[in-house]
Amino acid sequence: MRILEIEEATLRYLALCLMWVIAIGGVDSVVAGDESSLQGEDIILKTAYGTTFDAYISGSKTADKGILLFHGDGGFDEGVRRWADRFAEQGYRVVVADLFDGRRSNEREFIKLIPRQIDPVWVDANVDATLSYLLDQPGRRLSAVGWGFGAEQALRVSLKHPDYISVAVVY
Repeated sequence: MRILEIEEATLRYLALCLMWVIAIGGVDSVVAGDESSLQGEDIILKTAYGTTFDAYISGSKTADKGILLFHGDGGFDEGVRRWADRFAEQGYRVVVADLFDGRRSNEREFIKLIPRQIDPVWVDANVDATLSYLLDQPGRRLSAVGWGFGAEQALRVSLKHPDYISVAVVY
């Protein structure tokens, strides 16, 4: 089936990207560069509760493939935006939600604390709003990708919405 072949190709590409990241020392090691060179744009999304949160979008609005990309324990930073741009270059529409409400850190002691301070109900609301945003293109096939804290979110959204999310890649 053609859809299955595309999904397998998507899975292979995502898995290769993550294996490459592991080989060079982790997700956060691929963040060098000038923030002004980012290709996507920062936006504000609204949840079903009426609350808002920051997000980053990259890629064509008409792309037939989409990725919900979830940041790691360090938060919504330039590194995750660069990953969104990388996937967008491969033909995906990518959305990254700030699941930590602006909190981020490179300090190991704080990185462990931030995810514990986040309300899971609000995280779920942000994830659902991000999914809704990507579903604006009829027939778009979606994948969820995440590492660290984001790995749990990628897995949860794929289990909660199996009709929409065909592949989950977690690290």
